[in-house]
Amino acid sequence: MTKDQFMNELDRRLKALPQAERMDILQDYREHFGFGAEAGKTDQEIAVKLGHPAHIARELLADYRLNQATATTSTTNTFRAILAVGGLSFLNLVFVLGPAIGVYGMILGLWGTALGGIATPFALLLFAAMGLQTFLWFEFFLALTFCGIGILMGLAAWKMTILAKKLTLRYLKFNLKVIKGE
Repeated sequence: MTKDQFMNELDRRLKALPQAERMDILQDYREHFGFGAEAGKTDQEIAVKLGHPAHIARELLADYRLNQATATTSTTNTFRAILAVGGLSFLNLVFVLGPAIGVYGMILGLWGTALGGIATPFALLLFAAMGLQTFLWFEFFLALTFCGIGILMGLAAWKMTILAKKLTLRYLKFNLKVIKGE
C-alpha cells in the first residue's frame, strides 16, 4: 500500500471525527511516513509497520467516542461508545453485550414500574371523573401508597442508571486499554 492509498483510506474511515481532529491525526501519520522515508524504508514497509488503516481508524474512533461519552455522559454518547469499543472485539459482543442488555433492560423495567406507580392516583381520579369507576377513599389512599412506592422506585432507578453508566464507561476504558495492549 502506498502512502497516498494509506492516507486516503485513513481519511475516509475517520470522517466521523471533527475536521480539526481528523487533520491532526492525518498529519501525524504523514510524519510517520516522512520519518520512515528518511530511514530508507519504502511506503509499503511503513504501511505494514503502522497497520491497516481500517484497524487504526476503529481504534481512534473508539477512543474518540469513549472520550466523548466520558466528557458528556448522555445516553447517546454512551451507546456510541459501546458500539465503537464493542466493534473492536467480537468477544465483547458475545460475552458482555448479553448481560449488559439484561441489566439495562432491568433498569428500564424499574423506570416503567416507577412511572406506573406514580401515575396510579391520577389514573384513578381520571377514571372516577369520567364515570368509569366509582370513587372510593380506600382505593384513593391505596393509589397514593403506590405513588409513594413509585417515587421511591424512581429514585432507585435514577441511582442505578447513573451507576450503570459509570460502570459501563469504566469497562469500556479498561477494554480499550486491553485491546491497545497498554
